Amino acid sequence: MASVLVNGGLSVSAGTTFDVVVTLSGVVTQDTGVSIAKLAGEALTGTTTGTILLGTDSVTLHNLALFAAATAQTIEATQTSGDAFAPIDSPAFDVVAGSVSRADTTALGQPQVNVGFSVQVNSTDGFDNPQVVSQDTVVHLTLGAGTGTLSGGLTGTILAGTSTVTIAGVLYDTNEAGVTVIATSTSGDSIGPMGVHTAFNVGPAFVPTFSPDSGDFATGQTVTITSATAGGTIYYTTDGTTPTHLSASIANGGTVNVNQSMWLKAIEVAAGFIDSPVGNATYVIAPVRANGVFESGPQFATRTESPAASVDGTNLGTQVIG
Repeated sequence: MASVLVNGGLSVSAGTTFDVVVTLSGVVTQDTGVSIAKLAGEALTGTTTGTILLGTDSVTLHNLALFAAATAQTIEATQTSGDAFAPIDSPAFDVVAGSVSRADTTALGQPQVNVGFSVQVNSTDGFDNPQVVSQDTVVHLTLGAGTGTLSGGLTGTILAGTSTVTIAGVLYDTNEAGVTVIATSTSGDSIGPMGVHTAFNVGPAFVPTFSPDSGDFATGQTVTITSATAGGTIYYTTDGTTPTHLSASIANGGTVNVNQSMWLKAIEVAAGFIDSPVGNATYVIAPVRANGVFESGPQFATRTESPAASVDGTNLGTQVIG
């Protein structure tokens, strides 16, 4: 009876090489080429072709490997030359995760500077397949990428027979993108520094600034609004009201034409960050008399004075309009 036997009929361990034996129902009358492939999902690596020699009925293919844990997998053998035979499928087999050796880390939510957040730690084998620990395993977080300081709650325990722990109260003191943390074990199963450490941003986005800044001007100005947080969108208003995601918008570093007196306010919205605080600046556009004194410019509709450029809540001076 024709057959395809995978790993002697046992489960395959992820990342460990195994053999496949292809047997036909009778001996071949000429050298016959054979090729094997997995029917779905991850492709086989290793030697996937061989030859059943004249007068024999089987060939063993060595040093095959699969790396992703999966159930009910099937390998099919097909003829590439020589005697014809119909495709032969193996019985279903499982690919099981190897021993725990590392951990993946993911920050939950949108972390903010010096505000506690949580990090999820998942134990895996050497190929990022989830794998439970065999005993209570204490893991400790350290900074992978970033220029700030990691502090707060940095230790948690993955309980025996499980693969996950969430460590709460983690603190980070720097506003920046691309931060990563690494989990290694201090007791229990051995977990090294390798793993998938998903990068995250620590916000909020930086408050926008204006160039030129607040002032009196004889002619209209083209004002550039910029946030130090790369990318993102600037939302702004020209009447002193607080911007929202429905306000007028420009790209970070874009410009707004100020052709009359106005109070600009702006926020930045950037992926992975809490929205920035509000930045603002006021502009008086009025012609200059021959003696160098500004003529009376247009008045704001609802204000006779407004704060100079500042983050909301902190006035850096009062500028009288008009």
